[in-house]
Amino acid sequence: MAKVLNLGLLAWSPLANGVLAGKYHGHGSSEPGRMSSDAMKQLPPEQQRTDRIVAAVRTGSDEVGRSMAQVALAWLRYRPVPVIPIIGAKAFSVAG
Repeated sequence: MAKVLNLGLLAWSPLANGVLAGKYHGHGSSEPGRMSSDAMKQLPPEQQRTDRIVAAVRTGSDEVGRSMAQVALAWLRYRPVPVIPIIGAKAFSVAG
């Protein structure tokens, strides 16, 4: 629809709240990710779809030598319609 109407899209949370950044799977880290816990293994069937997406992004990441986040954002960049990613940021305080 966006292509037909010549519209751009806003992609909310293109890294899926950190899932595609490897935060939950331990990709690029020596520590196990958050998804490795027994509690997380009990997730609903949508988790199977998420696992397939993460595996595909991880494969691409390994092939091109870039982070999973970089691969996910590059995928958005090369869609047939302009996509503007909205990436959240954590609040932090500056001491001193």
